[in-house]
Amino acid sequence: MKEKRYILLIFASALIIVLIQIMISLNTGGFTGTDDQAVATIQEIAPGYEPWANNLLEYNRDWIETTLFAFQAALGLGIILFYILKNRNKKTAK
Repeated sequence: MKEKRYILLIFASALIIVLIQIMISLNTGGFTGTDDQAVATIQEIAPGYEPWANNLLEYNRDWIETTLFAFQAALGLGIILFYILKNRNKKTAK
């Protein structure tokens, strides 16, 4: 029963983190990632450069990209916490 409570707590925490990230990004206008910084640097160095590959998915709204990134971070955090708690429970059971 305790294990289900921990799992629920992890996913609730991940959801709260995602919602906080969405609220912050909507109020601040998003943030610039390293991909955008790399594109700007390449355009400064070689203005005529054209990429040889395109993105598989193009989003027409900035908040979608931010939301997916926040969800990925929260999911990763949830998985890490799950394994930490699982190993801790194994050690205490011995």
